Amino acid sequence: MIHKTTKLLGSLLVLGAASLQASNMHVSVNTGGFLDALGEAKDGMQVAVVFDLNGDGFGGYDAFDFSLSGQYLTSGGVATDDLFVFGTEGFALTTFAPMFGHGSLAQVSNIDTTGLLEGTAFSLIWFAEGGAAVGQHYGLVSHENFIVPTDGGVTVAPMPFGSLVPGAADYTFAAVIPEPTTVALGLGLVAAGLVALRRRQA
Repeated sequence: MIHKTTKLLGSLLVLGAASLQASNMHVSVNTGGFLDALGEAKDGMQVAVVFDLNGDGFGGYDAFDFSLSGQYLTSGGVATDDLFVFGTEGFALTTFAPMFGHGSLAQVSNIDTTGLLEGTAFSLIWFAEGGAAVGQHYGLVSHENFIVPTDGGVTVAPMPFGSLVPGAADYTFAAVIPEPTTVALGLGLVAAGLVALRRRQA
């Protein structure tokens, strides 16, 4: 899925225009089908949440340090409006469940939604190889019910039962590509250094 990158300023303007959510959210999943890049059900994969603040889609992410909750992800070296968050107790993990087999997930608990708009869409993201380095695989799954609940609501669940189909972790994290202005600045500094070196030698 193509992800449209946006500037964070736009996200902040949107957040300032409506009432904000302040609570912890629980996502009741209760299904299997969380697969690795080879399409095999796998236990022990870390699962978190990505919030799409401007409603422009998910995916296309650059590699990042996935041990840091509460960060905005980048795509093509440009900041997006997609906020990466895991539970206050850490990642949820896929496991074996008698009803669903391997690669199952019961819930993602204690996701901090403080400052997020009610109705903000989110996806579950899972990490097939235990990290978010360049070339490692991740999966994303969305659902029409995956939105930040109204004030007082804490649990989100896909309905009817079994309607969530996670699938394979068929995305890969990309290398961060510097913006042209950053490259130009770097080249300028190198050129200035060479000029200074030549003057000293002269």
